[in-house]
Amino acid sequence: MAFDWLAGKLGLSGRSEPPSLRVDPEISRLVGGLIRESSAHPGYIVPKLAELPSGARLLKLPRRQQVQAVLEAARLMLATSKRRDSNYKRVSSLRDLLVALLRRKLPFQSSDLVQLARTIGQDSRAYLWCWPMGSVLRGIENFVEVEGMSPELRKALSRMAVRFSTEDAWAENRKTGKRIAVLLQSPRQEDDIDWNTGEVWTASLRDGLASLTERQRRSWNAFLLHCRTATSSKPSKKWLENARGILEEVDNASFEKIVESVLKSIGKPRKSRFLGLGESPYATHPTQILDTHSDLLRGLIWCVPLGGGSGMAATIGDVAEVCFKKIPGVGPRSTKIGNACMTALSHFTDLDSLGQLSRLKAKARYPSMKKQLEKVLERAANRLGISVMDLEELGVPDFGFTRVGALHRKIGDYEARLEACSARKSALVWARPDGKIQKSVPAALKTDFKKEIAELRRLRSAVDKMVTAQRSRLEQLYLQDRSWGFADFRKRYLDHPLVGLLARRLIWQFGQGDGQTAGIWLEDRLVGANGQALEGIDAATRVCLWHPISSSVHEVVRWRRFIERHQIVQPFKQAHREVYFLTDAERDTANYSNRFAAHILRQHQLSALCRERGWRYGLQGMWDSANIPFLDVTAHRMRVEYWLEPAGGGQEETTEMAVFLYLATDQVRFYSLHEDGPMALEDVPPLVLSEVMRDVDLFVAVCSVGNDPTWADGGPGAAAGHADYWYDFSFGELVESGRNRRQILESLLPRLKIADRCRLEDRFLVVRGEIRSYKIHLGSGNVLMTPNDQYLCVVPGRVRETENLYLPFEGDTRLAVILSKAFLLADDKRIKDGSIQSQIRS
Repeated sequence: MAFDWLAGKLGLSGRSEPPSLRVDPEISRLVGGLIRESSAHPGYIVPKLAELPSGARLLKLPRRQQVQAVLEAARLMLATSKRRDSNYKRVSSLRDLLVALLRRKLPFQSSDLVQLARTIGQDSRAYLWCWPMGSVLRGIENFVEVEGMSPELRKALSRMAVRFSTEDAWAENRKTGKRIAVLLQSPRQEDDIDWNTGEVWTASLRDGLASLTERQRRSWNAFLLHCRTATSSKPSKKWLENARGILEEVDNASFEKIVESVLKSIGKPRKSRFLGLGESPYATHPTQILDTHSDLLRGLIWCVPLGGGSGMAATIGDVAEVCFKKIPGVGPRSTKIGNACMTALSHFTDLDSLGQLSRLKAKARYPSMKKQLEKVLERAANRLGISVMDLEELGVPDFGFTRVGALHRKIGDYEARLEACSARKSALVWARPDGKIQKSVPAALKTDFKKEIAELRRLRSAVDKMVTAQRSRLEQLYLQDRSWGFADFRKRYLDHPLVGLLARRLIWQFGQGDGQTAGIWLEDRLVGANGQALEGIDAATRVCLWHPISSSVHEVVRWRRFIERHQIVQPFKQAHREVYFLTDAERDTANYSNRFAAHILRQHQLSALCRERGWRYGLQGMWDSANIPFLDVTAHRMRVEYWLEPAGGGQEETTEMAVFLYLATDQVRFYSLHEDGPMALEDVPPLVLSEVMRDVDLFVAVCSVGNDPTWADGGPGAAAGHADYWYDFSFGELVESGRNRRQILESLLPRLKIADRCRLEDRFLVVRGEIRSYKIHLGSGNVLMTPNDQYLCVVPGRVRETENLYLPFEGDTRLAVILSKAFLLADDKRIKDGSIQSQIRS
């Protein structure tokens, strides 16, 4: 009934008259004989067609008679369905015959295919899975490509399409429905395509095509029709060769203009439609990309490297980010288009474009995306004859920078200066003819140089994204056991226009044989912690990223003082990095660590942070409680696991989707991929142990409920029986990250303008205000007020910024929050927030 109703809405008859067959009696006899011979064959295995007498004769018939055999087999398949005949051998023999004959390019006429489509369209039962729809549609597609589609065939296909809903639960039925939809929308002229999907990118394509000449539109029509055949997960060589030939007729100017406009429109909110009432101006939805023209879009993206669009590599990288970005309650916007972007990037031939893959890898959050990127990078590296790591290093674009971290470009009478100031943001300023600098775009340029200004802004955005990605990649070097010859190191890191911005603020280890020395770039030379230029560095010198675990405490302190003295801001903690050595308790437990056990973590926050740090973890819920975060340390052939379980002891709090809100932490274990069972902790390389424990410390520090003020006075934690844990974490003994933060503050406090109001006392930063004194915990950042240790709730979003305060590294937001609270509370009389004032004066 539902099918008949939908057919009626489509203007079709809910019922179909039986197809009129004019089949040679000999053909009917052979197909019937095939069924009898296969049914009589002993056992469950259906023999091959050529092994049965009737099947062998059918395969040798003239091609026009084989067309009749196809129609007869379809008629009998439908009859089998209507009789509810579940004879497996009967169905299989008919299916095998259809597949074998449809594989051949038979001389079908439009009336033959109309008859075939009508027959399939009448089958409303589960026998749809028996029809070899891939072979059927391939035969129809081949016919339509040469002869076009008659109105009768379009009507028959529309009727058949009702049986294959694109919303069907069966993946094969959905796939079939999409292929039929493409067939129905494959006219001979592009003007017949319905672009009114409500999506911004289709509107952009429609508007771009409308601006072309008639001759250009004909070329684009052929190109778009080819793009719509991009139905596979990746393009074949033949598909790309055909695309290259078609693109020769499309002029480069219109290709780059239209495609770039389309790419930049992807992911923008679309207007919704409701029950055919038209577009609603009140609702926009940042939803998944619709399937309507998704194959066309995929083909369009595949063709960018063929159309000479190397300048669009960064844009394709942005599209991949947009498509893989998770929409709440939905998932990634479009994995299909995201994968198409990665495929397109792998087909570029210049290293700068391939560098976009490295950027995506550094920012990848989902295991499936990471796995796909690894495959794409490996294919691209193999094509170039280099390793994946070499590709990631050589593929970092320089964006036309004229020197390390800076680009100067003349625009009119002004000089635009783009400078990458840090690992997080760049600055764009304008030098006037008189040499003075201004931050805003000069009014004299806004009219005549709109294109150049827009290009600079796009460049600035691309630079910020790439620098952030390279910062993450550099920090990951610690677990990759990576080193270089000095010449390669200078080219890829120290002197690279973009990476050099980061590399010159990091400490590197230089060595030949057993001789090792550490150095950093300062005033156009490499110097040691004593400020003296390094000597003896030549082509034989090997270079790796320095880690404090490889040096004595005295040497680490010297480097910290050097960094602070020269006001160097490192892109991540290096000189001030936490170091985690094996403890006596861990030697006693031998093959596991309880250092970060017995904590209560917020699961959703932990899941996001795991993805950020390269760990793999799936959310736990009432349906499953056995997921464990793990990290693969590929360079050392190891895997690390952090054991977790639901927190609540049988009374777990969950979301509406039955996902646990809180988890209790347990052991950290290391496994060798060469052996069964956990490794002895003493066998774990010290640097690997330290970096892994640093990640786990970060998980606890960031995700612990001890950071949540709502757990303080009878909040959700009290109901779950964890109120004591909240207080212990918020104001208890410091772990390594907290102790490290105290050491940093010891050197920073004397230089602060509130130094006379601050002192370090055990695990607190004590701040003397005008009204009261305050104790800021160096681990959690929570605050107690003296004299009675009353808890003070200060939401971090309300505290003063510390952007002008020098910190020797980027990335420790907890330290920034502690210092912000210190500045706020030192001047507590001027606090305007009513909730804070009421707590202070209570």
